[in-house]
This record gives sequence, structure tokens and C-alpha cells, in this order.
Amino acid sequence: MKKLFVALALVLTLSAVVSAEEAAAPGRLTYSKTYPFLLGIVPTWPRAAYDYDTCGLKLGAPICSGIGTVYGVEASIFYSGTEYVKGVQATLAGVSRARMMRGVQACAGGCIATNLEGFQGAFMAVATRPSCGWQASVVNLAQEFSGFQSSLVNIATDTFKGFQFGGVNIAWDVSGSQIGVTNIASGETAADCQVGVVNVSSKRGFQIGLVNIIKDGPLPVMLLVNFAF
Repeated sequence: MKKLFVALALVLTLSAVVSAEEAAAPGRLTYSKTYPFLLGIVPTWPRAAYDYDTCGLKLGAPICSGIGTVYGVEASIFYSGTEYVKGVQATLAGVSRARMMRGVQACAGGCIATNLEGFQGAFMAVATRPSCGWQASVVNLAQEFSGFQSSLVNIATDTFKGFQFGGVNIAWDVSGSQIGVTNIASGETAADCQVGVVNVSSKRGFQIGLVNIIKDGPLPVMLLVNFAF
């Protein structure tokens, strides 16, 4: 448990530090140059690694970032942070972070994408705007997500369309299914289908579990099976 807290603290601290450095960096100079290989050392240096596109491999030793696009692979030791990635973004230990991620994002620490279309695999996966694909981590967080979340803890703070599978599944409105130990759908329309030990929904859904709660349903609490449509 202690190791998990230490890893989480590392993810959050490194992400905050690099985000602050990039926010203070000057804007991109040009969009005209593309390189097959770029090497990053720190967040904004060498300058070419920060400014220009990569079609091939962008390597962080130990850190790389940028306001361009990576078409191919971005890999680093501690931080991969180019804003636009179409391909693979990976970090050995630390954080992978992109504004737009199209493809696979993976690391030992945390994966963060403002907009995701693809796969995230990490200790913690975060998608902060409407995204779609598959999140597979110890903890998955999404603002609005369509696809598949598999984790010990899955959280979608807005609408969720698809399938949540894990220990604890929490979402606002669910168009799809939640399967886990505890399933919670707390929105205005809540869940379609929940299967677990404890299932909680606001207004509707079909539930199979030990304790089934539909707060505004005709039978608010039932054992084994409950439903409201």
C-alpha cells in the first residue's frame, strides 16, 4: 500500500512540475519542419525537440515534450509530453501526457490525455475530455468516456457509454453495463445494467446482486434482483 501511495505522489508531482515548465515556455516557432528522430533532454531543450514534428522516433533522455506532433513513437525514461501523438507514447517510469492521443499510451506511472482515441495502460489512466477506447490501469479516471474501463477503480465523472469492469465502478449516466464488487450510477438517468455485490442507481436500470438500490424506482431496495424502466 505504501508503494502505491509513493508511486501516485511521484506521478502527480512530476506532472505538475513539467506542466508548469511547459506553460512558461514560448510558443511554437514554425510548423514547417519534420524530423525522423529527435532527442529531448529537459522539457523545452533542445529547442528543436520542443518545436518541431517527428515522423519516426522521439526519445526523452530522460525527458521530452513539445508543441508539435509525433507520428510514430515517443518514448522516454521519466516524461513523454508532446501535445499531439499519433502512434505510441510510452514512459519507463513517470508520466506520459498528451493533449491529443491517437493510439497507445503506456507507462509505469500515469497516463494523461486531454482527448483520447485508443488505449491507456498505466498505474493511473486519466482522460479529461470526451474520449473513446480502452483504459486498463489500477485506477481509471475519465470525464466523458465511450468504450471499456477495466481496473480496481473506474470513475467516469460525466456520461459513460460502454462497459466498466472492476472492483469499484462509479459513473454519472451509464449507457451500457457495470460489472464489479460495487457499482454506482448517480446521474439523472443512471444505469442500464449492473452486476455486482452492491448496485446503486438513481432512476432506472436492471440490477443483479446481493443488494440492489434504485433510489427513485418502484422498489428502492431489493435483494438479488431489481429493475426500473
